[in-house]
Amino acid sequence: MLNIFTVGLLLTFICNIFCAEPVPIQVYLFGGQSNMAGNITKKEMEKHEPAIAQWLKNSNNPVLYHYSKGSKLESSGWISLHQSKRLGWEHVVAYRIWTQLQQNSPTGKVAVFNVCQGATSLCGFWNAGGRDQKTWRPHSKIETFVQKPGNKRYQQRLQTALQALKDQGYTPHIKSLCWYQGEGDSNNLVASNNYDVLFEDFVYGWKNREGFPHDDRTHYSGSILEICNQFIEQPMTDIPVFVARISTKIKGSPAWGERSSWEPHLNRVRQALIAYTERHPHCNWIDVDDIPLRDNYHYTGKNYANIGEQFAEKMIKTLFITE
Repeated sequence: MLNIFTVGLLLTFICNIFCAEPVPIQVYLFGGQSNMAGNITKKEMEKHEPAIAQWLKNSNNPVLYHYSKGSKLESSGWISLHQSKRLGWEHVVAYRIWTQLQQNSPTGKVAVFNVCQGATSLCGFWNAGGRDQKTWRPHSKIETFVQKPGNKRYQQRLQTALQALKDQGYTPHIKSLCWYQGEGDSNNLVASNNYDVLFEDFVYGWKNREGFPHDDRTHYSGSILEICNQFIEQPMTDIPVFVARISTKIKGSPAWGERSSWEPHLNRVRQALIAYTERHPHCNWIDVDDIPLRDNYHYTGKNYANIGEQFAEKMIKTLFITE
């Protein structure tokens, strides 16, 4: 027979499990193509970002990390940032954000979510789906994509990740989305001319679809904002977005975008990314033109770290510092 003391301890234990207050956690979203995956070797991180390299070695690293960088490089759920199998520029952002947060809230929690895939287009892969192609500009019978159901990879993984945070006793607060993508859409006239519309769909969803009666909801996969609002206490009407204006330069060449035959519409995508941020005053674009590519596609590890620093600087000024 249990004595009063034992019963008290048991009730206290049960109450700690079921009555504990949820812990707030800031969630930073990342997405895009291969330049969002990045690749910074540990040696490169130690050379160019020694403080971050040392921080990442800490087995008690305070930042949670959920990632998918292709089917063969992904986490099974939330892990500690130090368990990453590959380092990218989101690790640089995570360190700068966490460091800044410690100044304002030493007990603050941070989670980084990154789903990206190389050689993909917003039009053919990431789009929210269901938009009637007759409303695209310009409409072309020759140069167009077959509109398939929206790809649910990002949305489904985001749902799973946010639910897992709640199951672990956290209250998610979605702080921002970082996006590095567009090269995959700049080889097609229809895709590049509609990039701004498709990106609005991806982030905000069907609220921007008034006047398009032929759009097909059965092929609609949902937006980032709609998914996030399922898991947060106060639904958002907006989300800060930070986009990289895709680069036109490679090492030794001042005019990659102008001379590249496979990306003739690159400047349209660049303009669409800027136009998006101008329509949303809480959003920003990052100029990476001064960071040379090492080939027609990717950067060196040093330059990926540089991109992370530029994103982090803009994010901290926007999200933490009121001037």
